[in-house]
Order: sequence, then C-alpha cells, then structure tokens
Amino acid sequence: MNKQPSYTNDQLTQKVAELTDELNKLKEYYKQSQPILGNSGGDIKDIVVWKMDEKGRYTYLSPNVEVVLGYKPEEMLGTMGLTYFRAEDVPQIQKKMKARIDGNREPSEFIMVAKDGSLIDMELYSVSIKDQNENIVGFSGIARNISDRKLAEKNNKKNEKKIIQEKEFTEQVINALPGLFYQISTEGKFINWNKNFETITGYSATEIKQLSPIELFEGDDKKHIADRIQESFSVGNSHAYANLISKKGFSTPYYWTGKTIIINNEPFLIGMGTDISELKNIENELMKHQEQLEELVKERTKDLEIRNNELDSAIKVFVGREILIRDMQNRIAALESDK
Repeated sequence: MNKQPSYTNDQLTQKVAELTDELNKLKEYYKQSQPILGNSGGDIKDIVVWKMDEKGRYTYLSPNVEVVLGYKPEEMLGTMGLTYFRAEDVPQIQKKMKARIDGNREPSEFIMVAKDGSLIDMELYSVSIKDQNENIVGFSGIARNISDRKLAEKNNKKNEKKIIQEKEFTEQVINALPGLFYQISTEGKFINWNKNFETITGYSATEIKQLSPIELFEGDDKKHIADRIQESFSVGNSHAYANLISKKGFSTPYYWTGKTIIINNEPFLIGMGTDISELKNIENELMKHQEQLEELVKERTKDLEIRNNELDSAIKVFVGREILIRDMQNRIAALESDK
C-alpha cells in the first residue's frame, strides 16, 4: 500500500484553497459550456472530462469521449495525450501546457484526431495537479467539441466575404457611371453617391453628408427640385431639368431622374444626374441657325417683293407702249383710207 503524503494544518488549508479555486474555474468553464449541454439529466454531449499523470498519460476519461472522438475510455487510458493531436500541433500544445504550469488559465483551441481519422475542433481547459511540495503530479481538465461553432464561424466569414465582395462590386459599378449617382432618404439627406458626385460638385464626402439636395440649386430650381423629390416618394418616380450649382458657384445644366426603392422596409430615392451642357449648346446653335434662316427668308421675301414691284412697273410700261403703238397704227390706217 502506497504511503499517503502527510500535510500540516496550514498545508491542508492552502491545498483546500487551491483545489477550491481550481474547482471554481472548472465550474465557470462548465457554465460557459451550457449551450451544448443535453436536456436529459444534465448530460453533456460534447464535453469530455479528463485526467493525466505527470508524463501526459490519460488516467481518466469521461464516457462522452466515445461520442466526441469515437474511442471508448478504456482504449485511451494509459496512452499519451499528444497521440490524439496532429503532429504539426504538438510543439504548440507543449508550449501551452508549459503556460498552464506557469499559471495561464485561458482555454486553448486545437484539432484532435478521432478514431475514424476525422479532425475535430476542440477547446481545451486544463489545470495542473500538485502535491504538498508543489511538484506537478498530473493534469486535469475539460475538452469541448467546438466543430459546429467553427463551422458556423467559417460560414459567417464566407458570408461576410461575399457581402464585402458584393459591396465592392456595387461601389465599382456606381463609381463607373458617367453621371452623378445619388441615394436620398425621406429626411432629405444623401445616403450614398458616386465619386463623380464629389468631383463635379466640389464637395467632400463629409460635406455631402450634411447637405440637403436643394442646396445644390438656386432660385426657382430649389422649389422645382423639392417638388420632384416629393413626387418621386409619392408616385415612385420623377424627372426634372435644373442647373447644378457647384461649391465654387459654377452653374451647369443637368437632367435629373428619381426612382423610389425599398431597402429593409425603408424607402429611398435613387437617381442619376446627366450633364446636358452639350445638348444645350447644340440646341442654342440650332436656334441661332433657325434665326439666321428666318432672317434670310425675310430678306429673300423682301427682295422678291421689290423685284415683283419692279416687274409690275415694267409690265405697266410695256402695256402702255403697246396701247400707244396700236393707237398710232389705227391713226395711220385711218389716214391712208381717207386718201
């Protein structure tokens, strides 16, 4: 029979305090593990309680080890704990174990190899067991299967990455638009816009957030644009012609469109502003050309009237001469008949 170690009262008191502290830590870890507990009699589905000797050989494993790793407890008893981890993880595990000895109590995450060869994500919590002389005589702890949590985290990361990629793609498309893109809330604030909007208006992103859309216009255009925004939210779409006034005061004719969309049950106006300066220039040139044509027509008409008048006068002279000649011919004929 092994001789039991003897303790003084002070040593016993200190030992009880240490064991109580370790027990409280294990209880707290157990409490954190409640989301994965079974509902029948408090059974734990994915948690394994274990003990090792000072050499790292298992001396106890709770029955759930068969559920988690596929091994019966008796299959693992006496075997080295490191046997059930990937070889490449062993140095890191040994480092963590040393940290445990030095007093680190934070749980660690490692991958264990199940009996069928599958890899199981595990969260490990352990404490060292010491004798009255503070010599480490073993380790005890809890291992929790966190594969489902890791899979959920991985899926979340994939979804987050997909969302980020879609957002970046949308931003690239919006920024590639040749005109001014904008998104306006029902409170009359800019929610989103493209780079062109900043470049053309001359306002920074911070300034645009504080702007009201009607501040980009002046005179009667302010009310006109305000009415069209309200129309878009009321009937679903609208359009307008109005001059954009940049931060430096430059005025540029634009054609504006608006369409109401619903995002997370909240209405927003999205639209485009198209610079129609070139069209206005062409329109002005056409108007000038039309005026020139009208002026030319007037000149030609006046010239024709003058010519017509001259022709009328000439015809009258010709007719008068014709009448005079006939009169003279008649007189000559009368004189000849008298002879």
